[in-house]
Amino acid sequence: MQDDIINDLCKMLKQHGYVLAIVNIQTEAYTDPVLPFVYFSKENGSIFALAEEYFHIENEHSGRLLWTDNDERNPHEHEAWNEALSWLKRYWNMNEGGDNYLKFMEYFGVPYSLETSVIEEFCPVNQNINHA
Repeated sequence: MQDDIINDLCKMLKQHGYVLAIVNIQTEAYTDPVLPFVYFSKENGSIFALAEEYFHIENEHSGRLLWTDNDERNPHEHEAWNEALSWLKRYWNMNEGGDNYLKFMEYFGVPYSLETSVIEEFCPVNQNINHA
């Protein structure tokens, strides 16, 4: 399933004029809007990090909104995280991933700081929200 997701993200990035470069870097994923490339480390990266970078591009986020420290205070990060989680949850459901949110987090490499958001994604009330 992970290779399918990477392929789909690659196609989606191309629709925005970006190229996915799988490289050996220390960070999980990084977007360079000038080139335009998304650099992804299969060794250090996670599917979640790659999906998050895609949603920054999709939502036309640029810069860090003058944030120089904690990403958790950046509203662009929250928006990209939430959209990445929803998108990955649909993949999870299509492949009968089950109800165990911890397995979901481990499989996609979702940071544990987002556990509450993942639990909300698994809540039956939220299953059909924002799914166009």
